[in-house]
Amino acid sequence: MRVFETLKASHPNFKIQGFYTSEVRQGSERVGFQVVTLDGRTAPLASTISSPESFRWPNVGKYKVNVASFESLALPELQVKEDSDLFIIDEVGKMELYSSSFFPAVLKVLESNIPLLASVPIPNLDVIFQELHG
Repeated sequence: MRVFETLKASHPNFKIQGFYTSEVRQGSERVGFQVVTLDGRTAPLASTISSPESFRWPNVGKYKVNVASFESLALPELQVKEDSDLFIIDEVGKMELYSSSFFPAVLKVLESNIPLLASVPIPNLDVIFQELHG
């Protein structure tokens, strides 16, 4: 978000597309995540709070992933527009990848040659680091 805010302040005419995810909290407890577009629209991504429909949703740890909600907000943000200067995707993670349409949309962004700033978590990074640096 800091990169996005800095770019918008320093280059107000930049056309930036994408989204980020943020925590949803009740008091001090994290109860889920939401997807947020760069213009501030939000939709649920995952939650610990059960609902009748959430029993069909995939699990990531203690969270149930609302794939349809994620897709309804995030996928339109990944539609390549020729006048875009930058894509921001935070993140390409396990929850997001439960959407069968998400990774193909990310690939289209990569193929567009529009610059992309994305976060991609790497599992067991400490193990990889140890292997690389002995």
